[in-house]
Amino acid sequence: MPSRHRPDGQPENLFLNEFEDCPWLFKRLSSRWGILALCGYVMLWASLAWLLGAYAGANCIQLTFTYGSKSAPLLFGYCAELNHGPFNLLGLPVFLYLVHGTLDAAEAGFQQLRAGNRLTRGGSGTKAFEWIRAVNRRFFRVWTWTSLVFALVIIGKGESMSNNQYTFGWVQARFDSSWRGVPLTDLKMNGVPNAVAEPLGLTNSAAAAAAVTNGSVRIAQAHAFGGSNTPSQRAIGYVFLVVALGLQGFFLATGFWVIGKLVFIFLLLFGGFRNADQGDSQGLKLELNLRDPGRRFGLRMFDAVYDNALGMIAVGSLAFTLQHISNTAKGTTFGLFEHAPFFGQLISLVLLAGLFMLVLLFPGMLFMRHANGARNDECQRLEKELAALREQIKAKKSKASRQSLEAIRQEIAGLEAELNLAQDQTPWPANDVFRGLLGLIAGLLILIPLGLPEEAANYGKPLNDYCCQQLPQKLCQLEGEVEHYLPWITQGGAP
Repeated sequence: MPSRHRPDGQPENLFLNEFEDCPWLFKRLSSRWGILALCGYVMLWASLAWLLGAYAGANCIQLTFTYGSKSAPLLFGYCAELNHGPFNLLGLPVFLYLVHGTLDAAEAGFQQLRAGNRLTRGGSGTKAFEWIRAVNRRFFRVWTWTSLVFALVIIGKGESMSNNQYTFGWVQARFDSSWRGVPLTDLKMNGVPNAVAEPLGLTNSAAAAAAVTNGSVRIAQAHAFGGSNTPSQRAIGYVFLVVALGLQGFFLATGFWVIGKLVFIFLLLFGGFRNADQGDSQGLKLELNLRDPGRRFGLRMFDAVYDNALGMIAVGSLAFTLQHISNTAKGTTFGLFEHAPFFGQLISLVLLAGLFMLVLLFPGMLFMRHANGARNDECQRLEKELAALREQIKAKKSKASRQSLEAIRQEIAGLEAELNLAQDQTPWPANDVFRGLLGLIAGLLILIPLGLPEEAANYGKPLNDYCCQQLPQKLCQLEGEVEHYLPWITQGGAP
């Protein structure tokens, strides 16, 4: 295994050296134990948000919808919506660990290329690494702050669009009193939330719209539980919003940052090979191994980069799916509210789709064209050599010794083996982990959201019921039991 340290004994850290001026963060990001510690800090951050949400009454909020003699509960909140409290506590640390795994695998791959003298700049592997470090440091000192600004703008824009009583969510817990005892027309709704449609007998969208329009569907005045109902809860609620939305912004900023890293890594690989293909002696050069026994152009070490990157996308896709399930149940996804907060959902989908296409398109389009060109050139060269050797056999067959003919045949057999090996080279990381993650992401981003129930017979209904009713109820009951023994935590936010 090649050394992962520079001549001065310091870690190489090709893709993290923009943080060297911040020793505490650099130490956490540049080692496995360090990233585990950082994941622990994030879990503490998420736990603080959960605790503040409990006190503010924002974790578990239940409203009761009525229609004639029928009634149905709608449960939501920071704890009850799995894409917020539960995901931030458990999913976000996993995402961070996979970010570290992606960059660590990328550096290990580049180290192996340098050790094999296949990655050079001006004929030197050391110069290649110095150049990569300099470019990474210069660009990501800017991109890191840019990612943070993007995240703050998106969070600010998204939450400002839904900062009213017309949207059900934990951010709007302070509007709890505005929801109770009012017809849905006062909330500018044109239908009923999916979670209460079947119990109220309003699964037909036209009938539901008519019932809402004539004021027959209301939210009961009776207080179930949750909501910021006292001055102290509202005051703590603002602190809770800063902590919880800050954690959400951190997740989004990390997503932007890692997209930049993946683009940078892939451009290094693509640019290195293109320079080698064009005979550039001064730029970064990457030599493909057309005789790789693993049939991966000698780039199998980067399979771990693909696998970790797809793992990140899978975790993000899980968050998006949980978000979509929660918002479908509340009716804040497609068209139920006139003021539906689509902005954050749209950004989440665009980011995930962008990352997914990046990981697929790099080997599938950008790299494959050049790699296949090099493979074809090599195959043509080998075929010419084989043709020449076969001609030699024909010319010498009558007068050459058996020994010399056998030597030519052995050379032909060797070239045929090389030709077959060259023809089998592929840039695709065709392993079971890669294929499994592709299927998982496709399911999370496409199949499950399309299967969410608008009718009782829809195949996504069992999953929706579990994620929006059964599991949130259990979490809120657990929180209520904790509050029973520790009453100072809250003033009655959970049942």
